[in-house]
Amino acid sequence: LNLHLYNDSVDGIVGKNLMKAIVDFQKAMSLPVTGYPDKATLFLLSNMEDDSVYGTGIRAQKTTG
Repeated sequence: LNLHLYNDSVDGIVGKNLMKAIVDFQKAMSLPVTGYPDKATLFLLSNMEDDSVYGTGIRAQKTTG
């Protein structure tokens, strides 16, 4: 799954580009913009699935019964 919010190499460094990607993701998902990978942000990131086949882009997976 690529959300196209982080376009740098994965280097293990938490820098300004990663922090900007987190802020952009939080805005796109209507989350409180903290700039940090808080519980809600990590939950959505880990439960995303690519739904671009159906033309809707990105959506969260169903996580409850």
